[in-house]
Amino acid sequence: IPIEFDEFSISSAAARNLPQLAMPSFHDGQLIGATPCARNGVADPSQSFDARYNWQLYHKPSGLCVEAGSTSEASSVRLATCKEDAQEQKFRNRYTNIRNWPVELTLGGWNVLDNVLKLVGYKNGVVASTPGGEDEDWNEWVLFPNTGQLRNTYDENRTLSYPYCLAVLTDESDAVDE
Repeated sequence: IPIEFDEFSISSAAARNLPQLAMPSFHDGQLIGATPCARNGVADPSQSFDARYNWQLYHKPSGLCVEAGSTSEASSVRLATCKEDAQEQKFRNRYTNIRNWPVELTLGGWNVLDNVLKLVGYKNGVVASTPGGEDEDWNEWVLFPNTGQLRNTYDENRTLSYPYCLAVLTDESDAVDE
């Protein structure tokens, strides 16, 4: 049954008062960790990344890339000047799928490194490049392109509790550097 509206108008909704997050200072060598994801579409500058075509994780506000401390053993990850061919900066992933569901991020170009090191996270805020499968809380990530968040889960996961996001730590005491 069709419905006819005689007196109908549309007007814009009131502006949402989203919190404005201050732009922290970012620099080469700054530690990467995991923090609770910003909520309600708020873009937290410390959590704003892009998964690039060449497998680099690019931190948009700083213009720097995520880099593992080693390509052969477990290490922390930090911001560094982007270098196209640096294997420490390549976090291989299923590029089309990383926006649809959680996928592993494996260090190095395809068949370049001998060791398989994954980007893993811990609920205490530590993010590291490790062989994985040991004691990490998660070893898969999903990209939310609108906010630039690399999250540990796409939707509710009762085991992981509230989603954690890859983040540049402004205070290194937020996570233990392993």
